[in-house]
Amino acid sequence: MDHDKVSGDPYRGMSKHRITIEMLNKCKATLICPRITRLIGRNLTILVYHRVSEYKQSCPFDHNLISASPEAFEEQVKYLKANYDCMDFGTLSEILKGDLKFRGNALIITFDDGYRDNYDNAYPILKAHGIPATIFIATQFIDKRSLFWWDRVAYTVKQFRGDSFNINGYRFELGLSSREDIINEILVILKNLDDCERQNMIEQLEQKLDVSIPQRMAETLLLTWRQICEMSEHGIEIGAHTVSHPVLHKVSQEQLIYELRESKRRIEEEIGKKVIAFSYPVNSHGGKDQVKKAVRDSGYSFATTLTHGTNKLGAMNPHSLRRLTVELSHDLDGFRAKLSFPQIIKY
Repeated sequence: MDHDKVSGDPYRGMSKHRITIEMLNKCKATLICPRITRLIGRNLTILVYHRVSEYKQSCPFDHNLISASPEAFEEQVKYLKANYDCMDFGTLSEILKGDLKFRGNALIITFDDGYRDNYDNAYPILKAHGIPATIFIATQFIDKRSLFWWDRVAYTVKQFRGDSFNINGYRFELGLSSREDIINEILVILKNLDDCERQNMIEQLEQKLDVSIPQRMAETLLLTWRQICEMSEHGIEIGAHTVSHPVLHKVSQEQLIYELRESKRRIEEEIGKKVIAFSYPVNSHGGKDQVKKAVRDSGYSFATTLTHGTNKLGAMNPHSLRRLTVELSHDLDGFRAKLSFPQIIKY
């Protein structure tokens, strides 16, 4: 017997978060809200993805960066195509300058970092549905064919076969914590270090745990310039995400300028187009006005953060744009609810 049906409580056993999503969808609020917003206009939603890939328990890297499976991503793209006016930052610039008349429900799909599955899995879906997107590239990793530093940490910890280790005064015991918890703890520590300290700690970790990373790992994980140029020619806008993905408010002024200008120069050199959009790595504008000023002075018209929320066209700071993070845990109902009610659904 289904006791939940007998008791008349279809939400029994669900989290409050899930109950909220179910109720918003059941009352059709997630269907009505995009239509109302489209009529009112002047709203800008920016989504942030990292990877589009099947989740596998055996993934040797940081699988928290997987935002959606290819199947889920296609469902999401179909929903966006039907309910939003999808564009890139180039089109947004025309709207804000008054060169393009617009009254609708503006949305930009973005990807951070430069993972190969953006090309293998996301790009064919976007192309098939005629939907633009923007990919923010951290150029050093593409040039040097080296893993992102968070993936180096994940790979090292996952390959370690010991029971415990000490690093920088911290002790980690695999018997007390899962590898995923340890990886997350280390990443939190690293994000609070300056660039040099972070690099030193990662190198110490690899040496202490006696793990070496095969070069082929980077080749399978990262985009190539050829792929980036191909996408740039077929509806995908390319933006900058610094050179080495540092926490910008923790670097010197000299390095800050280098990270902003060299990444822009390098991308423009490859794709032959002006780069107008930037994405702060690790949300690293840190609320610092000098970082945002440096971004403006480096020639970027727009810059996106990882601060949760949407934006009002005409009443927003173009160098501090909020985004909604897409998570692997989102089913289509959760995805719709987050877009329609970001003030309620925050994860």
